[in-house]
Amino acid sequence: MDLDFFIVASIVLIIAAFVHGSIGFGFALIPTPIIAIFTDIQTAILLTLIPTLVVNLVSFLSEGNILDGLKKHMPLAVKRLMKCELFAHEMCVYVNKLEFNPLVNLLSI
Repeated sequence: MDLDFFIVASIVLIIAAFVHGSIGFGFALIPTPIIAIFTDIQTAILLTLIPTLVVNLVSFLSEGNILDGLKKHMPLAVKRLMKCELFAHEMCVYVNKLEFNPLVNLLSI
């Protein structure tokens, strides 16, 4: 990876931060597929992992009273996590990985 790649990745992360600040979500949705154009998807995920965690942590801490936010949003987060885990498990059990890869590639564009 050269300096040009890191400059492009930094610009993409800044644009993603602007979008996240404007609408409240989407930080990881923007840079991961764009960076994956220049690298493989695993590297793109690793490069956007730390900035995504920092942005989400700052957003969480800036809400104000953390305990009220946890009480308000934790039940929904747990329900969504359980639904996503069940769906992912069903997809892995019933769908052949060779058939699923083109779908994942299409969705990540």
